[in-house]
Amino acid sequence: MAKRQAARRALLRTQKEEADTARTKTMEKIQSAKEESRVIKEARRNRREDWDLGPLAPRRDVGENKQYYGTVNQNTLRGVEIPKKKRTELWTIVEGDRVVLLTGRDKGKIGEVESVNKETEEVEIAIPEWMRGKDSNPSPTRSVERPIPLALVRLVYALPDPKTSIPRDVIVENIERRNVFRDKYTKETVFDRVIPGLEVSIPWPTKVKPEDVDHPSDTLRITVEEQTWTPTLLRPPMPPSVIDELRNKYSAFRDRHDEEYIAKKMAEDEEAKAAKQTAKMMRTPLKELHAKRREEFRKGSAEGARPKKITQDMLARIGEVIVAKSMCGLSGVATTAGAEAAEKNTPELAQRSGAEVEVPETSEMPRTPEPQEALPPPKRGE
Repeated sequence: MAKRQAARRALLRTQKEEADTARTKTMEKIQSAKEESRVIKEARRNRREDWDLGPLAPRRDVGENKQYYGTVNQNTLRGVEIPKKKRTELWTIVEGDRVVLLTGRDKGKIGEVESVNKETEEVEIAIPEWMRGKDSNPSPTRSVERPIPLALVRLVYALPDPKTSIPRDVIVENIERRNVFRDKYTKETVFDRVIPGLEVSIPWPTKVKPEDVDHPSDTLRITVEEQTWTPTLLRPPMPPSVIDELRNKYSAFRDRHDEEYIAKKMAEDEEAKAAKQTAKMMRTPLKELHAKRREEFRKGSAEGARPKKITQDMLARIGEVIVAKSMCGLSGVATTAGAEAAEKNTPELAQRSGAEVEVPETSEMPRTPEPQEALPPPKRGE
């Protein structure tokens, strides 16, 4: 029950954190939309004012806006993170694909995807070199790639013309994901991109391996492969003090210890043994009481082991039982003579067993009569 309550509390805590995160992302998205709307409204108002005033329109690229007029804040270019539950799992557009813009001033232009951001579901399209600002440019403004939402671009692929067989760029509206395979070890998902209807498979762009460039501070391969240490049996491969750093010095599974540590442990064992012996030699009232009780118990056990005196009645009863069992084994019927003989023979049996027996004072020893033959069973009809 406690485990279920803990799991329930953890689930509620997680749900609350997810709700708070979603609420924060929503507020950021709203603020970004408001800022963008404000900038657009201000630009439209300025344009209307310039149209109405004509030659008397004021210059707006002076003063504080001299260097920043016509630009946008870099914070507005940053997209809002999308919750994990609403993100696209399998992306059909990756780095190196050619895409076309569907809206904006550059609508219809084709560019290559430079990077993708799966958290905000945006892509960055490479801009020409002539539009890139130089690092030595003292101006605080420069042209950068603005992230574009994934929904505002479409994949472009070159398909052969059915009449001329000349490849031409085609905008792919729908893409199917087929042969989806997820590797349980690398956690990577692999699938094929297919154009439905045409059954044309779109290959993935080849990843260009970056070239290795040598720098003055790089270590040479000949220096890396040089052998600078030679193992030997005359000394251990590492100092003894390193062993204590690699494993626990006082581990119970360690079988090699320093001599000082072994001597210390043996001295502790000797002290514990001496203290235990001293405690045994001390006589307390409780120990004396226990010793006295043990002595009494020992004496009582010795007395109980002595043989008890057997009376004539006990011997008679023992003889009856023995003779009855023996006669039952011979004929199945116990006779009175057998019982009398048992009474006379019990003293001898008792003497053989080592018990003290009261023997009656007489000069003649009783004789055991011969057992009588059992009568035959009566015949049927008599």
